[in-house]
Amino acid sequence: MWHPNAVAPNWQQSYRPYRMLRKQLYPNLLFIHLLDAGLIILSIYASFLFRFEFDIPPYFASKLLQLLPAVVGIKMTVFHFFDLYRGMWRYTSVNDLLNTIKASLVSSLILVTVILLLTRFQGYSRAVFLIDSGFTIILVGGLRLFIRFYFEKFGNGQPDIRFTDILRQLSNRRRRRRKHLL
Repeated sequence: MWHPNAVAPNWQQSYRPYRMLRKQLYPNLLFIHLLDAGLIILSIYASFLFRFEFDIPPYFASKLLQLLPAVVGIKMTVFHFFDLYRGMWRYTSVNDLLNTIKASLVSSLILVTVILLLTRFQGYSRAVFLIDSGFTIILVGGLRLFIRFYFEKFGNGQPDIRFTDILRQLSNRRRRRRKHLL
């Protein structure tokens, strides 16, 4: 039986696991994860292209396909530990960019360590991992900064802007330019 002088339970703490699960299942978060996974794949592929002067030999192409799951898994896990999926990208700051750089460097270091322990780099080019780290920083950090700049320029303080709103804004800008020219 509950007594008026008893301490009431903290309902926020009891519902915390539910809120965390709900946050993980948020559709935009899934889209962001897929987008980052695609950028990571693009980054490792581009690093192989740059290393082999845009002509990847068949042997290294097969190594790239073997490497993809490990690269995506390690980088996405490290990105979680560095809180790259916390908060909204429209408020990206220099601190978030530094976290992206740190996460990219740490994930590349882990990846290189795993490959060194498993294969001693036999069949892998070491330069690919250095180039991949740079591409990951540019692509993942660049996407976040692009979204920040977009919302600063076109956001108008609105909480949610949909793709249709973006198209509408662009078409309105064209109309205004035509009227101005006439």
